[in-house]
Amino acid sequence: MFDEVDSHLHHKNVELLWDILSKTKGKVLTTTHLVDSIAENDFESLFLVENGQIKNDQKSQKLLERLKVLSKSKVVELEIASKLNNICLIDYYNDWKIFELLAKQKGLDWTPLSSINPIAKSSGYSSAADSFGASKIKWLNELRDMKDYIRACKAEKYGKTPALHDRKATNVFLVCDRDELPEANIHAQSGVKVVGVDYPDKFDLGLPCPERINCHLLTWKRREIKNYLLSHTALSHHNVLTQINNGEIAQRNHLQPNNPGDNDDIRRLNAKSVIDPLINTEGIGLDIDKLQAYIDLIPPDEISEDITNMYNFIIGKL
Repeated sequence: MFDEVDSHLHHKNVELLWDILSKTKGKVLTTTHLVDSIAENDFESLFLVENGQIKNDQKSQKLLERLKVLSKSKVVELEIASKLNNICLIDYYNDWKIFELLAKQKGLDWTPLSSINPIAKSSGYSSAADSFGASKIKWLNELRDMKDYIRACKAEKYGKTPALHDRKATNVFLVCDRDELPEANIHAQSGVKVVGVDYPDKFDLGLPCPERINCHLLTWKRREIKNYLLSHTALSHHNVLTQINNGEIAQRNHLQPNNPGDNDDIRRLNAKSVIDPLINTEGIGLDIDKLQAYIDLIPPDEISEDITNMYNFIIGKL
């Protein structure tokens, strides 16, 4: 057991230290604040300590947030991301939490998706003139380049053969807000897969680190994830239903009890001004307790099948 075993070490000496410790017969426990040391370790061997306790909930999110304090380098983010087997690029971390709680309220088992590591990355799409998902696709290519660089470094150190591990499979899900994406670009059968947009759906990395990276560009059928919080029952409880059910949308498309409201008028709404005051706390932003209390009010029948479709697509690829 060591406290900051890498203290006062730099560059190659940090790499040498972890090379030696990884070959130790036994267990080694140490603390570190060095970006280089974090990068030298497998993701599974990293643990977050808060107030003297190990807390690994949302580990990938919290680890990347801490690393931003230690280093502004994008390389660090990519190096840590290269250690993850299942990644979801999503516009905001909170979007993944909203998806999780809606899926659970719908009666879906979240356990298979607990292996997914969400990473916040804007889609960079605001109009039909933009390239859909361009920012996420750019990041995906940068991840591929980082993994290939690491592979080349290990080939130089260990040789190309034998393989250092069995062939790995990494899944990257690029979940984008729909914004102004035409319905024709959403795969009819899956309800979530984006079609008609050019992006690499897989990468293969060679020896000594064989790996297949599977890539999936996905979108919601509604404008964004918060739109799925629109519920007749929940909004009625908070006395704000008339802010949605008004003359701006056809009466036939108004929210109804025990109906998810899967129609074009509801899908295109920007609902933030109605939803945010119900789930946010000033000075905090999204308040998970308020979000949970709000979603508890939503009957499962008022949650869109789009949530189920996204859930089914992702677990089908794991």
